[in-house]
Amino acid sequence: MEQNNRPLEKELLDIIFGEKTNVKLWNKEIDCQSTIRTALQDAQFNSRFAKKFVSLILHLIALEQIGDLFCPEEKGGYNYGIAKALKTFMPKLNPRERQGITNLRHALAHNFGLSFINNDQIEYYNTQNNKKIKAGEQPEYDLNETNYKYILHFAKEYKKDDKTETYPLIKQPDIEWNGEFRHTELRQVADSKLNSTDSFEICVPLLIEKIKEVYEILKQKHQKGELHFASKSGNNIITDNELCEIAFKYFVYNE
Repeated sequence: MEQNNRPLEKELLDIIFGEKTNVKLWNKEIDCQSTIRTALQDAQFNSRFAKKFVSLILHLIALEQIGDLFCPEEKGGYNYGIAKALKTFMPKLNPRERQGITNLRHALAHNFGLSFINNDQIEYYNTQNNKKIKAGEQPEYDLNETNYKYILHFAKEYKKDDKTETYPLIKQPDIEWNGEFRHTELRQVADSKLNSTDSFEICVPLLIEKIKEVYEILKQKHQKGELHFASKSGNNIITDNELCEIAFKYFVYNE
């Protein structure tokens, strides 16, 4: 792969992957930190439930930035950063599983909740021509599924019939959730028998581990000089204006 010989791009990549904390802009050294690295540092997993929840959303945001920065646009495609990152770096997930994780990010980011209902208030755009795409018409995600409900597992293992079982990264529901909430489900929660037939189940520690692995893969590519930012213009080489956009959008400069 072509070595990275562009000074500004290399400096920004060095900051993202922790090899330096300043960037040279117009012959002036400026102390700065990348927002993606800040998210991963602030999202350290620990034993308190609230911080586990925050950790999950920060890791999902970091994954979305990875998709925006390093995954090329798909022609006529569904170009959310997190959807591109999942497709590129977690290819074993099927489209419905990727959609489930993508909409978990939306649920957490929009209302810090565990349900996502696409009632046409969420607009999807084809970034190639800026035209609105109706929900369910994305080429990769034409699943005719609009409602998502989630059960999060904050442990990797559970007991069943005196045996230790391991949660999968993601378990798909048998049926699509109809978007309605019922009091009977609260009783199921109270009895620890929540019916998951219409909910996506996510193993949080496994998902976080996968996201960290993606960052390490990119870090290793950068250390070999093989990593470049993806261009939104469709060119193989990112433009100077795009580099400036990244420098302003994804980096915090200290006074």
